Amino acid sequence: MDNVLERFVLMNSQNALIEDDKILRVATESSRVNASMQKYTIDARLGGNLNDDPRLVQKAERRVKQARIVFTTCTGAGLGLLRNMHFATVLIDEASQLTEPAGLIPLVKGCQTAILVGDQ
Repeated sequence: MDNVLERFVLMNSQNALIEDDKILRVATESSRVNASMQKYTIDARLGGNLNDDPRLVQKAERRVKQARIVFTTCTGAGLGLLRNMHFATVLIDEASQLTEPAGLIPLVKGCQTAILVGDQ
């Protein structure tokens, strides 16, 4: 996931596609996100850990709704902050390595357009 985010951030910096603060990386454990991509995590954007400060949850939910693009894993789309969120477009990277149950998680959350990318 972080490789895709890293490539998008580079492309965005070269082409100014969307505002930097509208890019969001949501992970159940931010410490597992690639160090170079930490600044895009919800914890970094809010300046605190949601697990340590429950008051940040409402701010985090607003932040997710304001994001133009959210990077997460398929399983992550059904957990935590994203549990009740819907996504009109879903892009799944490494789709050839994905199990069907995990792939269904983001697809059943309001998806109108699905893009699957992966090796044969």
